Amino acid sequence: MKCRLIAILSLISCALFAQDKIKVEPIIMLSLQDSSMDWWNYTPQEMSPYVQNINKAFCGEEFSLLNFVNVESEEDAIVKMSLKVIAPDSTERVIFADKEMPIRAANGILFFPEFQKFSFSEQDEFGEYEFVLFLKIDEQEITTSTKILYIDWINPVPVSSSKDCVKIIYTFSYKPDPELLYALFTSPKLNILQEGAPLELNFLIVNFLVSAFDSLPFLYDRLLKEYADASDMQKKKTIILFAMAGRALSEEVLKSDKEVKEAYQYLKDNRLSDPYKSWDGDYSLAQLDALMGEFYATAKYSTFKRILEALSLTEEGQYAETLLGSKKSPKTPDEKEKYALGVTYLCALNYVNQNLKNDIFKKYLFKILSEKELPESVAMQLAVIIKTKNINEKNPEEKVITLKNSSLEQLQKSK
Repeated sequence: MKCRLIAILSLISCALFAQDKIKVEPIIMLSLQDSSMDWWNYTPQEMSPYVQNINKAFCGEEFSLLNFVNVESEEDAIVKMSLKVIAPDSTERVIFADKEMPIRAANGILFFPEFQKFSFSEQDEFGEYEFVLFLKIDEQEITTSTKILYIDWINPVPVSSSKDCVKIIYTFSYKPDPELLYALFTSPKLNILQEGAPLELNFLIVNFLVSAFDSLPFLYDRLLKEYADASDMQKKKTIILFAMAGRALSEEVLKSDKEVKEAYQYLKDNRLSDPYKSWDGDYSLAQLDALMGEFYATAKYSTFKRILEALSLTEEGQYAETLLGSKKSPKTPDEKEKYALGVTYLCALNYVNQNLKNDIFKKYLFKILSEKELPESVAMQLAVIIKTKNINEKNPEEKVITLKNSSLEQLQKSK
């Protein structure tokens, strides 16, 4: 059970039902955060998870309906919860009804496991929708609600600075935003190439884009619709994105240029092997970069854990340090593989140091150390790093960027 989420409760006013021995209140949020709920399940009890509510949605954009119950109880109880949505024309749709949830004697906020994915279609009317959550206990019923605007998509202005591109990548999992992602992707300042890397690609940025677009797949369709009118740079990025994501390009795009088809197929056939299964020698550093990009996009605990597992390569790391210090190069295939794994270890160590002030990364770190899920040698390395760093300082990159030219703002100006 989680501690009280002050950030949530300050945003939402809920009715409160109280008996002598039990107090409960429902909370509903609409969110684009990863629905695996890692950011909830792997946050230590004493640390409140960051839950981001959204206030607008676009056609085909899928979001989660997250339901919580704030409880102060001295006895066990059963509550029933129901959820409906009210359209702009006042028509109602029941999403689920009278789902039971047992509550044990405790204090805090419980996540109600019955949640749904929701999206608007072309048949839905633009306007304001209200999601109403009902909670029943004994003969009493409590309700709370939240509203969202369903609006038409307007392409945002591309991000204009490299610094803002970096900030968006670093903070995206705090506040996933399709307009922000689209503005990043179409930015001429976003460079996804890296000389000397596999396929000449910066896999941190590429895999960030793949993971972020996979979480907002309706944007893939937008890129295809606008491909013919896109700049040459955006066309190249689109080809790379679709190939690395394993997404099919439309026949119209494939037929537009023979070189496009060949490049797409080549990239698709030469993607990195699965970094969750094993470290792949010469490509292990690119695998680690890809994992870091995925973490920035989704904040998945499994991704975080796999990054830390690279710290088990201590022997290889010492070998790489020795060669780097003596300015020598590995010669045999075995030496080259050992060196590549060692550089991967050193990079993982650097990533940990860089992200100690990333709020989600930091909370996961405390969680994984408390659960003793890591080899002792890795846990000891992390403990030393934490001891020598002031991780309570806020990272200046942590401020979430918001667009000034969003579809919602343009809608409001047109009224």
